[in-house]
Amino acid sequence: MPGPQNFYLCVLSFLILFFTYSLQLSAQISIDKYSCEDCKVYLLTEYTVSQPIGISGDPLDRHVDISANLGMMYKVSDKFGVGGHIFGGGYLNGGWHSQIGISPRISHYFHKIAHVDLSPGFILADSGFPDGFAGYSFGAGIMWKNHVGLTARLDILEPSDFRERQTILNVGLRTDGKKGALLSVISTAVAVVSYVLSRN
Repeated sequence: MPGPQNFYLCVLSFLILFFTYSLQLSAQISIDKYSCEDCKVYLLTEYTVSQPIGISGDPLDRHVDISANLGMMYKVSDKFGVGGHIFGGGYLNGGWHSQIGISPRISHYFHKIAHVDLSPGFILADSGFPDGFAGYSFGAGIMWKNHVGLTARLDILEPSDFRERQTILNVGLRTDGKKGALLSVISTAVAVVSYVLSRN
């Protein structure tokens, strides 16, 4: 898949340049948009729990999807922000599987305490699809401050030696800021401990 690989490498390069530029800004970097209204740069530390719904492809046996987004946004104006994030997580499908991807993002701050965001992206790896590049994603969400939000992510998983193409819609709840960071750290620690114990 040379096309998508080149594209997500370009996106990753953009994020690195964006991060480097952000460090040179005189404005303070905040943990999230709502903790510092005057800040131009803020972090994404989102945590999402969602329910997968199979739309097409093999019968779906996924029961829960847990994911974390880590990224950075730049507030272009009072109404718009651009940036990107890396997402990683796990889903239950006859055992836990891991997934990682990358997404650019645009946010629209339609109200002083709420915003919507759009995040097209790539699923770079999925343990259920061992061939490497796994497919595409498109996410959308609406958040009330950094407290809670509704999200939807459409995953289009490429066919592998074992499966046909799958289209899955994940619908769930998200939190951001310090709460999202804490839940992400706890979930990662639990996953690592569970993995180590399962290997013994």
